[in-house]
Amino acid sequence: MTTIPFDEVQAVEIRNLQDNYKSILGQYQLKLTSYKKTQDDLDTLDRTISAVQSEALEAREGSKSLIRALDIDTKALRNAKAKERAAYALQEDYQEVRTELNKALQIHKFELGQARNTAAACRIDCADQIGKMLFSIAISELEKNQSFLLLRTAVELQKNNFDFLTNMEGQLMASKEIIDGYLHDDSIENTTQALKDLFLKSEPLSDDSFSIFNEPIVDANIAPYLGQIATKNLINELGLN
Repeated sequence: MTTIPFDEVQAVEIRNLQDNYKSILGQYQLKLTSYKKTQDDLDTLDRTISAVQSEALEAREGSKSLIRALDIDTKALRNAKAKERAAYALQEDYQEVRTELNKALQIHKFELGQARNTAAACRIDCADQIGKMLFSIAISELEKNQSFLLLRTAVELQKNNFDFLTNMEGQLMASKEIIDGYLHDDSIENTTQALKDLFLKSEPLSDDSFSIFNEPIVDANIAPYLGQIATKNLINELGLN
């Protein structure tokens, strides 16, 4: 891992950016925990409701069996019907709870999406600020070595040649073909292409100061990405306005 020469002011600013992002990311993770717990509760309730539905159907079939037998035991039938009504009543109670829990889950999902958006926006902003610092450092490093000066000198030399030829325009040496040749000199184009190739072949540096901003947000796709109108409509639908 290469150490990037951030100065003291930049190092402090980066730590502040990290702390702020960690705090916002922590809020997102709390929302994620709440959502997952509610989802688990709903799954458990659904399994319970399924079992209660089976009991209700079984009780109903039991009542029908007694009636089909024709030799009806009134007491047994009353007991069977009471068991059937109790099972269906219990199923309705569970369904009411499920409706409440499902709405709570939708609210948690919405809040999760909002927290994710806040974390993502913070992450982008922090990465952008550090990127600007790196650009500043890169320029500073170029100024410290002769690579930039060599390129600048090469361009200046070719510019001087062009100026000389331009000033001699009208003379035999200064034909349009020669001037055009300097305007499209291969060495300038080759140098530009070499710089592009070097950039594409290079690998970005890794540094603890910004590694956290390269990590994806966990479970970022649980909540849908909504536009302003869809967000407003969902707020109204969930009664959060």
